[in-house]
Amino acid sequence: MRGRKKILYLITKSNQGGAQRHVYDLATNLPKEIFDVSIYAGGDGQHAGHASWLLTKLREKKVRANYLPFLARDINISTDITVFFHLLKLFKKERPDIVHLHSSKIGGLGALAARIAGVPNIIFTAHGWSFNEPWRTPLSRCIIWTLSLLTALLCHRIITITKHDTAQAKKMPFISEEKIAYIPNGIRDIAFLSRAQARIALLGARKAAFADDIWVGTISELTKNKGLDYALSAIVILKKKVAEPFRFIIIGAGEDQSALEKEIRIKKLDDTVFLVGHREDAATLLKAFDIFTLTSLKEGLPYALLEAGLAETAIVVASDIGGIPDIIEHNVSGLLVPPQNTAAISDALTRMILDKQSAKKMADKLRKKIVKFWTIEKMLHDIKKLYK
Repeated sequence: MRGRKKILYLITKSNQGGAQRHVYDLATNLPKEIFDVSIYAGGDGQHAGHASWLLTKLREKKVRANYLPFLARDINISTDITVFFHLLKLFKKERPDIVHLHSSKIGGLGALAARIAGVPNIIFTAHGWSFNEPWRTPLSRCIIWTLSLLTALLCHRIITITKHDTAQAKKMPFISEEKIAYIPNGIRDIAFLSRAQARIALLGARKAAFADDIWVGTISELTKNKGLDYALSAIVILKKKVAEPFRFIIIGAGEDQSALEKEIRIKKLDDTVFLVGHREDAATLLKAFDIFTLTSLKEGLPYALLEAGLAETAIVVASDIGGIPDIIEHNVSGLLVPPQNTAAISDALTRMILDKQSAKKMADKLRKKIVKFWTIEKMLHDIKKLYK
């Protein structure tokens, strides 16, 4: 079908995450009679069993999905040069109409290679600017900001998924406002399991002992960016402040799992905090939680937060960063807390546990807001306009 537009999607990592979910939604929902789609992605060996989540899921849907060898998040001059020349060869061979880049590393390498290869439409989606990561050194953040600017200059269009990232993009020198398109993520309806079913699915036989407890939960990669160490410290404080028994359930896998398991033992939280690992069906289990929390240090527009809002019974306590304030209006549709603030997290959780009537009202308002503004149909419609 010669008349179809050829799109190459490129992303740095193929483990399960928000950016990967975004690419999956695009690749599997664009009309096949109009677009010829291929995906190229690196891997992440530290996420054993889930390194190729994106490629595996796409192949199940009969989408052409390819592994990019040597592509990794961390900077390595030797392998990055290898990846660059591989991309240059790929673009010259495939001659795509559109190269759509996701995440910082492939954004820079891919934009430069695509420009040299003469690709007519180069698009970069910023899933949260990497120079906002607070744990990086000032020098590292400065270097990443410079590379992000170069990526923005080389691309024809920049998609931002949050208002915060949009404002930062507009402040970049030599980047016109016309070049920037604000297109937030969108989700479909979810077939949630009931509260009882979800709790059994998460903790099995142990669920019976905790059936009537308050469940605080999150869906999160176990990485530094997610701020789970602050959540654990908040749980320690919460145990001293709240008489009602509660559990903290963490769904997800990642490179910090061993460190978090050690922290749980040191803080003597073995009977309170449960790392249940990666769950393919994580979103359907959200009704297990009375409170959903996301204590990230850096975020784009998190799918888990949108899904928790749809669950309605999962009340949100989330960091006031990135695209989270786009979703949560403080004291109206949830509670926002400063990142890296253990006391604030604990206070917010305490309030949600003790004031159940206000929590229910916030949950109702959040669900109505998500259904209105964050649909996958709107996201696809807006992105397709950039492909014309």
